[in-house]
Amino acid sequence: MTGRTLVEAREITKYFAAKRGLFGKARAVVKAVDGVTFDIFDGEVFSVVGESGSGKSTLARCLLRLDEPTSGTIKFGGGDWLALKGSALRKARREMQAVFQDPYSSLNPRMTAGASIEEPLIVHKLGTKAERGGRVRALLEQVGLDPSDAARYPHEFSGGQRQRICIARALALSPKLIVLDEPVSALDVSVQAQVINLLRDLRDELGLSYLFIAHGLPVVENISDRVAVMYLGRFCETAPTGELFQNPLHPYTKALFAAVPEPDPQAERTRAPISGEVPSPADPPSGCRFHPRCPVAQERCALETPELREITPGHRAACHFAQPTTHY
Repeated sequence: MTGRTLVEAREITKYFAAKRGLFGKARAVVKAVDGVTFDIFDGEVFSVVGESGSGKSTLARCLLRLDEPTSGTIKFGGGDWLALKGSALRKARREMQAVFQDPYSSLNPRMTAGASIEEPLIVHKLGTKAERGGRVRALLEQVGLDPSDAARYPHEFSGGQRQRICIARALALSPKLIVLDEPVSALDVSVQAQVINLLRDLRDELGLSYLFIAHGLPVVENISDRVAVMYLGRFCETAPTGELFQNPLHPYTKALFAAVPEPDPQAERTRAPISGEVPSPADPPSGCRFHPRCPVAQERCALETPELREITPGHRAACHFAQPTTHY
């Protein structure tokens, strides 16, 4: 991917203190995000996928500064994103917006769709009332809704329509980056495709960049430029989307592909699905964090932490034994 670098995140960590023991005296450190580095370019869709508990949403919240990172650096548009405070941070937030998993929880049930979309414009004191009304109507049309829907309340819409309202609200301030945290996982499968197509069209039309968070790989295939696979707080593989889908290198990535339901009941599985549960981030395994569940783990995997190394141009994997021609 070429173009200006919009986001530069380096060695991001987010640790939480958690009580444990009968009287809660001892404290464990939950390493939700543990040394993650990535870039997002102008006009790019960068997706992060992984199981529940892998740290995807925490990473998104750190980028949005809903949670402050424990350590690391983030540059946004060339400036130090983590150094911004007060009015400077509020002004900069116009350029980074979010769409969350549950559109119903994201909308105030006492506010009409139009009021919800207009609210960011009011908060940032943009436009007159008439100008804001025109902007709201234009945004509703842009996301595939009727301008008359501005007068309706969230409970009067379907799940997919509510998510379109949330997308319109995220677009209201003309951001450069939208963080999409599981934006379609609460929707029916047929509606998921419609929302994905909408997001792709908006990216092309407006030149937006997305950080797209998802559980499964199939959801991100048709929208992403690059994909990072996350496991227990760390990236275990990153690659351009086509390369990742054609030649996954990390055993965890291959296990995620194996877990995807096969629509043909006669089809024979070529990879074994993943087994076991994700270990606790408060007590992660030594060495490679995936080794207790890995079908090809060796003694070295429990002793040495593999680095996220480049196997082929643009394709990185954190596995001691990953090779371009490796197949499981």
